[in-house]
Amino acid sequence: MTDGLLFTILGTMCGVIGLLYNVIRNLRNDFYNELDKMKKLSDDRDNDIKELIKEMKADLKEDMREIKNDIRRAESFKCAGQNQG
Repeated sequence: MTDGLLFTILGTMCGVIGLLYNVIRNLRNDFYNELDKMKKLSDDRDNDIKELIKEMKADLKEDMREIKNDIRRAESFKCAGQNQG
């Protein structure tokens, strides 16, 4: 083998390895970018769920207040009826 052919083969191999490195690096970057997008979507959904839970808790508290008031009114009505009879 001549030195020129050897250097040509080595140069070609280095070029191919460099191209493969760039392809793999780009794929890796694309993968991590997609992963970041998925994480952001997941975080947004989690925040939406947390907000929904807060709203449901507030609604539940209001419903419980109304139920307690209804019970108090029923008890006072019952007591007023017993006092008259």
